[in-house]
Amino acid sequence: MVDTRDTELVLKLVDGTLIQGKTNIRNYSRLSDLLNSESDPFLILYEAILAGNEKSTIFVNKDQILWVKPEP
Repeated sequence: MVDTRDTELVLKLVDGTLIQGKTNIRNYSRLSDLLNSESDPFLILYEAILAGNEKSTIFVNKDQILWVKPEP
């Protein structure tokens, strides 16, 4: 069975796009550890809302992320 550790977040891309969604930080202690990991260049967001569209799964290139804010 795969361990899931869901974290809700909002992120802003370098082009100004805002995305709200969830990610699984897996075996990392913190969201920042996942973001700084070089093992995968993409952050997978699910139940993500982008520009008012329906919830979906989005793969974001980490190089395009300007900032990330964890949601409580």
